[in-house]
Amino acid sequence: MPEQTVNPKVSVILPTYNRARLLSRALESVLNQTYRDFELILIDDASTDETRQVIGRYHDKRIVYVYLEFRRGAACARNTGLKLARGVYIAFQDSDDEWFKEKLALQVPVLDSSPAEVGMVYSDYCRQEDGRTKQVILPKEASAIHNLLFHGNFIPIQCLVKKECFERIGFFDEELGRYQDWDLWLRISSVYQFVGLGQCLFKVYVQNEGISQDNRKRIAALERILEKNITQFAKRPSALAGQYYLLGRIYRREGQPTVAFKKHLKAFLLRPLNLKYCFFLLTCVLGGFLTGKIWRRKKT
Repeated sequence: MPEQTVNPKVSVILPTYNRARLLSRALESVLNQTYRDFELILIDDASTDETRQVIGRYHDKRIVYVYLEFRRGAACARNTGLKLARGVYIAFQDSDDEWFKEKLALQVPVLDSSPAEVGMVYSDYCRQEDGRTKQVILPKEASAIHNLLFHGNFIPIQCLVKKECFERIGFFDEELGRYQDWDLWLRISSVYQFVGLGQCLFKVYVQNEGISQDNRKRIAALERILEKNITQFAKRPSALAGQYYLLGRIYRREGQPTVAFKKHLKAFLLRPLNLKYCFFLLTCVLGGFLTGKIWRRKKT
């Protein structure tokens, strides 16, 4: 049985909520790493299923188990782990995903040998959805990462980050119901460089349920991220237009055509030659016209 190290080099933070049936896969993929100098901080976000019993089956001294009495959300759970972390590097794992055995062994030396301005190492990964698996290749050009992130998040949570980044930049924004990692990467990448590895080091299992389908949380999170970073987004009109377009699509799906029109109009004004933005603005106009026409006919 591995002994708990006094000062582990890596702190792995794994938040979970009611994922008892999936947790073993994620947990074992961490414990089975060929790199051994880590602690695994499991933050149980007030689970009501068999999560505690599942964790209790693992008698590994590297595990630090914390149970939160009230559900606080993934951002708070990760922040709780960050406050407890003793390692100089922080790794994140989701409770339904799987690390490959060499993940830490390949990532840790990168940060060890990188200059001070490098704060994170990430990698390509495999994505499994509906029984099909595909390899996801991520951008690697270090100088372009910060700008690319304004177009949307492409870096999964399963990265390795220097602890000093959080001490300098801050933790996850607990007011965000979605995209907490994107918000944090935007902040960290404004100060530190990221390094990308061209190897698939983990597998993401896409669950078509729950938070991924919650459009209202997506709207609230996108609006907050834009508000927090509007000065930086304004310097990147193409990225800003893309976020307005995305908001327009979501608002329309939520049955808010007026707000959707305003968002699509903003996207169009920023990029009037973009055919996609023109098309969706036109559909908003025509949709409103046709809806009004049908309504007037019903009244008569």
